[in-house]
Amino acid sequence: MEIVNDEYWLKYGKTSIEQSLSSRNAAAAKLEKMTLWFWGLYTASFTIGVSINIIEAPVIVLVMLASPIVLLILTYWFCILAQLPVNAEFDPTIPYEIKEAFNAGLKVKNRRFSIARYLTLFSALLLSSALFSMAFVKKKTTNSLDVTFHRENSVLVVSGLFPTGTEVVTEIDSLNSKDEIVRFYTKIFKIQETGILNLNIPMKQLPKEITVSAKWKEKKIKKGISRSLTK
Repeated sequence: MEIVNDEYWLKYGKTSIEQSLSSRNAAAAKLEKMTLWFWGLYTASFTIGVSINIIEAPVIVLVMLASPIVLLILTYWFCILAQLPVNAEFDPTIPYEIKEAFNAGLKVKNRRFSIARYLTLFSALLLSSALFSMAFVKKKTTNSLDVTFHRENSVLVVSGLFPTGTEVVTEIDSLNSKDEIVRFYTKIFKIQETGILNLNIPMKQLPKEITVSAKWKEKKIKKGISRSLTK
């Protein structure tokens, strides 16, 4: 059984001083790993969110979504800085100078570690806010229209992606010999859950030029897409 006396506390103090630098480095290394985990979580969530849906949000929301990038980089840099040795000058034959240099270096490392710790906390809060705000941003539906004429089957294929449940009015116009616009096809198609529009229109031959337009209403707002196809 070890006796708690002056010698015990001297030994404890010696051990604490020897481990003070290594403990700071170990703590900073843990913050570094946490920051890297934050970075992976943020980039994965943000990339998936943007690639699947085009985000349509106010500028302030987009800034908030992008702000963790700068802060996480800064946090990572301070985590590394907290683990780096501090330059010190002292006379190795004078104990007082050694002590002062050690205390000064430890003070610098403590300050760096404190900054890294607070930045990590702030990064976690900002990252949480950014990911939380992604659930409330408006996501724009990606609409598309494609027109292809298959000569071998004499079929004009009109396909596209549109909002589910909307009624899409597809119109096809061509130019006659007098270069006048003639509408020869109109079709109303209700988009199902798949969001796909697919029309196969028999056509013996493709006119000199045709224009295919798709029109629909989304939240009482009229929208449309058109494509031209030449012979």
